[in-house]
Amino acid sequence: MKKMTARMFVLLTGLFLLAACGGGGGSSSAPGVKPQDMHGGKITLNDNAHVVEFDLASGIIKGVVHDADIHPLDVDSVNFNSDRVGWKEDSVATVKFDFDSTGKITIPKTANKDVGTWTLRLKSGEFAWFNIDQWDYAGTTWLKTSNDLIQYGSLVKASIGFVAPGKAVIKWESNVLSGLMNFGVNPIDVVAIRWNSDRVGWNENSTVYGTLQLDGLGDYFTEINGLPNNDKGNFSVVLKSEQVIWFNIDMWSYASNVVVDKAAGQISYIL
Repeated sequence: MKKMTARMFVLLTGLFLLAACGGGGGSSSAPGVKPQDMHGGKITLNDNAHVVEFDLASGIIKGVVHDADIHPLDVDSVNFNSDRVGWKEDSVATVKFDFDSTGKITIPKTANKDVGTWTLRLKSGEFAWFNIDQWDYAGTTWLKTSNDLIQYGSLVKASIGFVAPGKAVIKWESNVLSGLMNFGVNPIDVVAIRWNSDRVGWNENSTVYGTLQLDGLGDYFTEINGLPNNDKGNFSVVLKSEQVIWFNIDMWSYASNVVVDKAAGQISYIL
């Protein structure tokens, strides 16, 4: 038998390692994307903020999915991306990556009840998604959804109901305003919530107003009185700037006496 050469040794070693790794298949990551190894850290879910504590002992950010190691100086911001109002720019709560010596950072203005996941925005413009299985969670109640998101705070879909003798009850079931045609509406900017009747035409005389209020759980709601026993139209939000933002009728749950007309973008009810 011929003596094994260095080249043959390297080739056989490579084949052994490939076999040990399952022949190069079986990875749960997409090609070119690797989950960072080990434990990412801890996320505490509070009523109006998320506290993210990074484990930076190794000098790299762990618990995220990206095609290369990420160092703290590579990061521009940390974000929570809400799926409750859709994956849109205004559905993101964000903070610049300026952590203290413990690796802790707070994302402000998050909802008290929500579903979504976290991302890092890198200075290169790329995003790295958190691997939610590599983080610990604390604070309010939470659960992992079937599509790998974190849902927390006993999330309930926003609802609209009509009750006799002519009252609309709108419950956002959260401390943020969702279900609107525009996202990221600040409650501080809201002057009124109004019902706009199409039965008498789109004019000032066809509107009935209510105010934005907070319940004992810190969730927003509105009650509008003086509605007719049956009507058709839609709700809108009036801002201090006098801008009017319509409700997105597809994003609400309704009582049984409500009919949704998607083609017209309106709802009707009978009391």
